[in-house]
Amino acid sequence: MSKTKREIIQAAFNELGMGGSGMDMSAEDFADVQVRLDGLMAQWHSQGIELGFPIGIATEPDTDTNLPPDAEIAVICNLALQIAPSYGKAASPQTLINARQGFRVLLNKTTEIPKKRINTSAIPAGAGYYGGPFTPSTLAEE
Repeated sequence: MSKTKREIIQAAFNELGMGGSGMDMSAEDFADVQVRLDGLMAQWHSQGIELGFPIGIATEPDTDTNLPPDAEIAVICNLALQIAPSYGKAASPQTLINARQGFRVLLNKTTEIPKKRINTSAIPAGAGYYGGPFTPSTLAEE
C-alpha cells in the first residue's frame, strides 16, 4: 500500500528538518503544500511520467496516492525542494541529489526510446539497380 498525501507532505517537511514532535502543520500550510504536490504530479504527468497519482481529482489528504514504492523518495525530495523557499529553509545537498536521481530514474522507467526507422523509399538504389534485390546469382547470370 502506498503512502497517503498527508504522509508524503509530512515526509517532505521532515526532509527539511521541520517535522517531528512539536511542529504541527497548520491547515493553511497543509492545503498550500497539497496544491504544490498536485502541481508537481501534474507537471510530471505532462512530461510522460505516469505514476498513477490521482491528478485533478479532489481527494482527501488520507486517501491512497497509488505511488509505487520506488517513486516515493523522488516525490518527497522534489516536493521538499519546491516548498523549502516558502519556509525559509535550504534543502540539504543529499536532498538535492536524491531528488535529481529519483527524477532521472522515474524518467528512464517511464519513457520509451523510439525505434530507429529508415525510410528506404527515399534512399537511392545505386548504379545498376534493376528493381529487384541483389543476389550474387543475378551477377552470374548476366
